[in-house]
Amino acid sequence: MNFTRIKAIAEKLGWDVKKETWGKNNEPCVTFNQYSDAGEDFSFTVGYDDVAYNVQQYYEDFDAIEHAKEWDGMNGAPDLETLIEDAKEIEKWLESLAFSLENNKAIDLYEKKKIKSFKMQLDIKCYKSKKTGYTLIIKNGDITEKKIFVDTMDEAYQYIDSFVKNTI
Repeated sequence: MNFTRIKAIAEKLGWDVKKETWGKNNEPCVTFNQYSDAGEDFSFTVGYDDVAYNVQQYYEDFDAIEHAKEWDGMNGAPDLETLIEDAKEIEKWLESLAFSLENNKAIDLYEKKKIKSFKMQLDIKCYKSKKTGYTLIIKNGDITEKKIFVDTMDEAYQYIDSFVKNTI
């Protein structure tokens, strides 16, 4: 997925986005930034090699309670209860960003393979829950609909690939 598309997706969700470099080797990365309701200037940076996957990993590793505790007692910070509610809201932002990027990544997979068929009008949606894995819904116009549950996005991509090959 190119940076212009990443930026458009993220900005739609309220994020400021910058492509930068980090480390000794000037590795490309992407920084996402957004102000929370409690006034936190929240930002995080992920490697550019697979932004969708890296954001998903950041989201899965994010712990709202631990995040709130990091700010508790700092000069000018609100009370712990407010910080926890704010961190939970940040976690929702991360979830939304991760899912939006992953869904677009799945669509990109087929644009790159240049699957073209006037008969195929795929509508692919992928939903993630921290606890239960992914729910993948694939529709080919009004002809076919599949709903499956997978543990990883790699499994989802494999299923989509198989679905397309068997549908064309």
